[in-house]
Amino acid sequence: MKIMKHIYIAILVLFFAGCSDFDEMNVNPNKPGIDTGDPAQLFSKMTKESTLTAYLHQRIHNLGVDAFSQYYSAPNFSTERGTMPDVWAQDYWKAYYGWLNSANTIIRVTKDDPVKVNIYNITRIWKAWMTQRTTDLFGNMPYFNAADGTGVNPKYDTQEEIYLDMLKELKEASEGLSANHISMGTQDFIYGGDVDLWKRFANSLRLRIAMRISKVKPAIAKQHAEEAAASGLLMSNSEMPKMQNWSAPWGNGYSTKYYVDWGPGNGVAMSTSMYNLLVGIGGQAFPPSSYFGDGITYTDVPTNVDPRGPHFFGVSDNNGSFLTDPTYAGRWTAINVGLTEDAKGMPANFPQNNARVGKEMQDIARPFILMPTSEVFFLRAEGALKGWNMGLSAKECYEEGVRLSMKQWNVDATTVADYLSSNEKNINGTSANFDFDSGTNDSKLDKVMTQKYIGGFPDNGWEAWADYRRLQLPVLKAPTVVDEGTGLVQGDFVQRIKYPQLEQNVNKAFYDAAVQQQGVDLVSTKLWWAK
Repeated sequence: MKIMKHIYIAILVLFFAGCSDFDEMNVNPNKPGIDTGDPAQLFSKMTKESTLTAYLHQRIHNLGVDAFSQYYSAPNFSTERGTMPDVWAQDYWKAYYGWLNSANTIIRVTKDDPVKVNIYNITRIWKAWMTQRTTDLFGNMPYFNAADGTGVNPKYDTQEEIYLDMLKELKEASEGLSANHISMGTQDFIYGGDVDLWKRFANSLRLRIAMRISKVKPAIAKQHAEEAAASGLLMSNSEMPKMQNWSAPWGNGYSTKYYVDWGPGNGVAMSTSMYNLLVGIGGQAFPPSSYFGDGITYTDVPTNVDPRGPHFFGVSDNNGSFLTDPTYAGRWTAINVGLTEDAKGMPANFPQNNARVGKEMQDIARPFILMPTSEVFFLRAEGALKGWNMGLSAKECYEEGVRLSMKQWNVDATTVADYLSSNEKNINGTSANFDFDSGTNDSKLDKVMTQKYIGGFPDNGWEAWADYRRLQLPVLKAPTVVDEGTGLVQGDFVQRIKYPQLEQNVNKAFYDAAVQQQGVDLVSTKLWWAK
């Protein structure tokens, strides 16, 4: 861990020395951003920072959310055991309110300008995307009056109030977009100003948010989900919203490079939960050793695996010369999340001696996927299972979601057809054939949520974590140990992250009120939509 501390110090020195945007992100959430003569430029800056600011992406997304969802195992970081450093939470909290200030500034200066109606509405869509992530991290938070310029510390709004406002905003923004008005063109890093695609993204995001509250507000969720489905959703991978990356060794590009090059012993590996979901399902043979490169000899790989699995993760010696011993070469194996100190010291549990992120994901210019189109079809499948009108049957939505996900990884159509007709189960007991039910963990909802979890890899850990909190699906292996003081007991999963300590100092009255209403400020406290 001393090595890690030195690495962090070096990274922070580089960041503060070279990142001119930080001061602008590190803003008081009570004060709005300045008006801008070109709202499109402010929009491009906001979207870039809120997706791929390197140190926030690594800490909150990779080492936080991905650990909570168990997309990876990162045994050298405390987040696996339920402890997130306060400085990480504080930096994200401040950054979000900087982005929110930017969004509110754009909305304010374009609201009454008929020429800029698309900029106005697209910003409302992006504001909802940013806000859902943040409220799903913390719970209740300042929202409506967080940037009103009064100079008064803002009160916390409830998640219920925030969610209902996001649904309203997305509905109005989608309906307000117009092909007859100007958009942002190249300053829109996501869709290049394509208004129709923004409309589809807005409706799909509205469907996601509606599904999130389906347990606590079923009637409202059904109404918004059906309206969103009827208004036009993302349908193909070509429509998938992505944030373009920049192939720099530090900065945005580093967010992807992190997965592989964090250093010997300190990187991430495949989690046992991911392994249990991928192995066996679909009955497809594990690829020959030549798939990973010349000179590799298998020592520990499964017989059958989901065909996306070898794209996600390579065998142990397919990721550079990090092996601690040649006997750990050729392994496609995983690590439990939340290891004990003794277990972390065992070479068999070192990340570099297990399956790590595959070669296809090591391109630092790989775009960041904001919402996989496959997710939209799995949302529709879940809605159809509830009896909602999703335009297609649950089976049709499920199978199209699998096809779209497989297509992302260039899996051929014959293999996909064989996979979808297979009754072979993964280690958890879930099969891919929608019409087959072998019993435990193999219901139609089990299948949908298993495929949604797999189909979201690598960038959609936020939804995987939310789905587990909401449904306890798919089946995941609980952390081996959890830290004292988190409120977690053995078998628990992190439900949220704690508010930054700074809030207790500068906004104590409203912080106390929010905590009293929501529950104890611990990672074990369930959010409104998960209760």
